[in-house]
Amino acid sequence: MNPTVLLVDDEQEVRRVLSDTIDEAGFEIRAAVSGQQGLEMLDRWSPDLLIVDLKIPGMSGIDFARHANGFRTVRSSSSPALAI
Repeated sequence: MNPTVLLVDDEQEVRRVLSDTIDEAGFEIRAAVSGQQGLEMLDRWSPDLLIVDLKIPGMSGIDFARHANGFRTVRSSSSPALAI
């Protein structure tokens, strides 16, 4: 099973470039366009890594990472989060 990544970024071109690069590296990637959509995805999916834009609609990337740490679906409480 490939490692999994949740990418949260509101810019379509950034999502496309990062998604393609991460996919080519052998990761399973899913993308969200807002913090709310990303949190909804965490409700039903368990990524190994979060990559989050610092400025996303509805909340900051830092706030998103804090909320994500409260989800039991993230594989461990120490799942890394990268803010870009």
